[in-house]
Amino acid sequence: MDYSQWLYAHDPEVSLIPNFAAGASRSAEASLKDLPMLTKSKLRLYEVESRPRQVSLISTDGTAASLRYVQFRAAQRLVNQSGKLVDQRAFVAPTIYTIIMVKNSHGEWRLASIENTSATR
Repeated sequence: MDYSQWLYAHDPEVSLIPNFAAGASRSAEASLKDLPMLTKSKLRLYEVESRPRQVSLISTDGTAASLRYVQFRAAQRLVNQSGKLVDQRAFVAPTIYTIIMVKNSHGEWRLASIENTSATR
């Protein structure tokens, strides 16, 4: 998750998606849509967290794993290339995700799916 957040904030380069997302996964497809838009508009997306995230393992079979990921965001900020705030979304409640990860043929774990499972979205 940290790598994908870094990508959105600092280097929205499509060729780097395989470094964190499984091929043809929902995570890869979403990034293939979002990153070119950020690059074209010369914008970056930053997430400001109010406290550390909580990650817990739900289940695994050795090749796939499901996780519960709780993110305590204060804000999500969209900034231009000069660092000027273009838009901002504030968060009050934590966001809860169910994450599915898969192990590739090299033994590396990649994101397959991230689903917001919070009661309110």
